[in-house]
Formats: sequence, structure tokens, C-alpha cells
Amino acid sequence: MSKPRAQHIFSSAATVAAGLCAAPFLIGAASAQAPQPAAAVPAPPPPKPWQNKITAGLTLSRGNSDSVQATIVAESKRKWERDELFLNAAFGYGKTKDQATGDYIKSDDYLTAGVQWNHLFTPKLYGGLKLDYRHDDVADLDYRFTVSPLVGYYFIKNAKDTLAGEIGPGLVYQKQGGDTDNFFTIRFGERYEHKFGDKARFWESVEYLPQVDDWANNYLINAEAGIETSITKSVSLRLVAQDNYNNKPAADREKNDFKLIAALSYSFGF
Repeated sequence: MSKPRAQHIFSSAATVAAGLCAAPFLIGAASAQAPQPAAAVPAPPPPKPWQNKITAGLTLSRGNSDSVQATIVAESKRKWERDELFLNAAFGYGKTKDQATGDYIKSDDYLTAGVQWNHLFTPKLYGGLKLDYRHDDVADLDYRFTVSPLVGYYFIKNAKDTLAGEIGPGLVYQKQGGDTDNFFTIRFGERYEHKFGDKARFWESVEYLPQVDDWANNYLINAEAGIETSITKSVSLRLVAQDNYNNKPAADREKNDFKLIAALSYSFGF
């Protein structure tokens, strides 16, 4: 073999060997410069089935007036594909000092509880059952049980607004002013809620329960309106107005009871 040809073959072999040696480094550099796919963002955990809330308020007054007012409210709800369950209970107690006698007079002492179950026949039409209990010592109401099957309809139902109307027969069983009484009623109910984003909401509800055979003289009206705004993820501040009207109260008692409650709420799920 001639000397020039041998040199050419040797030079070509050296070039190929150098390329093979450099290939891994070139591939690594290209990989480092190529855009990398973004890391997948983990999906938020699904909401817990039971959504719960405990609300507490306390008002103290000292000086020209001496009083204490406390309220505790517990709420819970759960929704399935075709069913809804709402639970609530509330307790309130208050007393005020009579400046003339120095004696404390009870200004509030009540306990309420309620449960409502709805079964959705369509996304907006539902039927259900509502049970309520109320005790109010100041109003001389030992107890009042209300049982009401119902038919309801969501006139508005979206992420921000819900508006529902309900109607159904009912039975009121109570002991008021020392007398036991019961009567049939037709319950008319309405409730609305609006969410201001994720931080605040407004709600209101009204129900009217007249005695079937004495609409004009014996009926109950329960109404509530409130606004709530978040302070942290779990804690919020709320202001609630409640009005309970009994057209046939116990002797020497007022027909109307109005409350304005400011309180802190703590939300949690499980």
C-alpha cells in the first residue's frame, strides 16, 4: 500500500473515532438546551363529603348597662348525586341587670334544631321532608315540633346563585303558655343564596305556616338574612338578622322576636 493512501485511511479512522467519542457530549448538551416539559400540577383534593360550620358570638356590656348575650350555631350539609341533607342547631342565652333592683333578668334562652332531606327527581325538581324543633323560655314556649313533607323547585341553580321555592302540608305540635296544642298547616318556603367569589356570600330565607282552618288568626313566619365574609380559609365573620313572628303568642308575650347576631364561624369537612 502506498504511503499517501495509508495516511488517508488513518486520518479518516481518527476522524470517525473522534466523532464517536464526542457524540455523547453533544447529545447531552443538546438535551440540556432543549425545553423541558412543565411538571404536572397536582389536582386539588376533592371536597370532603360533609361540610360543617360552627358559629359562636358573645356580647358583653358593662357600665350604665350590664348584660351578656351568647349564641352558638352548628350547621352541616351533605350532597349526593340525587339527595341533599341539611342539619342545623342553635342555642342562645342572654341576661340583663335591672339597674333599679340589681336583679338579672333573662333576655334570651332558646334552643332550635332542624333537619331537611331532599331527593332530586331532576336537577331542579325535588321532594323532601323537613323537621323542626324550637324551645324559647322567654316566649313561654316549652316546645314546638313541626313536620312538613314538601315539594321544591330550584328556579336558579348555578355556581353563584341558588333560588328555591317549597310548598307542602305540615303538622305543628306545641306547648305554649302551659297549653298543649296542635294544628295542620301548609308550609310555604323560599331560600336564596348569592356567592361573591370565594370570599363572601349573602343568603336569606322565609317560611310562612298558617293554620289550615284559621289562616287569619294563627300563623307563624320565620325569616333570616345574613352576610358572611372569609378572614382565613376556615374562619369567617358573619352578621345575621333573624325574625320570628307568632300571631298567637302566649299570654303577656310579644308577637315578634327579632335578633341581630354578629359572630365568628369556623368551617371544616370530613
